[in-house]
Amino acid sequence: MEVLPNDLVRQCLLRVPYKWHDNLKGVCRSWESMVSNPEFYADRKISGTTEQLLCLIQQDPNYVLEIRVCDPMKGTSERLPPIDDTHFVGIGRSFQCAAVNRKLVLVGGITKSVYIYDFESARWSRRVDMPTLLNIM
Repeated sequence: MEVLPNDLVRQCLLRVPYKWHDNLKGVCRSWESMVSNPEFYADRKISGTTEQLLCLIQQDPNYVLEIRVCDPMKGTSERLPPIDDTHFVGIGRSFQCAAVNRKLVLVGGITKSVYIYDFESARWSRRVDMPTLLNIM
């Protein structure tokens, strides 16, 4: 690839599915820099090479709720890794999720816990709980 012009390499990398971006970062420093830049994702969106994914809270065969990321165009579905937090007791029916930029926000439970899944690092992090009316008054 080093014999190709940078613009052509960038156009090729823009078309690589998101789930392989961590692999791209491991190829060389210039690719890591390119794929880590927020402009890269803006260019993916402009070029129409981003994937449209669905994030669902779904019950597995053992009646445990889990989060799945589905690609309706490819007909694929993957389970996100479990939340590794000693305070987390599991996803309840009161949990909801929403996508924000390249992250998934999960909110719910009695304390309105907030967890963020970063698709780039493939890791969950806990954030400050959402305020409730009782906390505000």
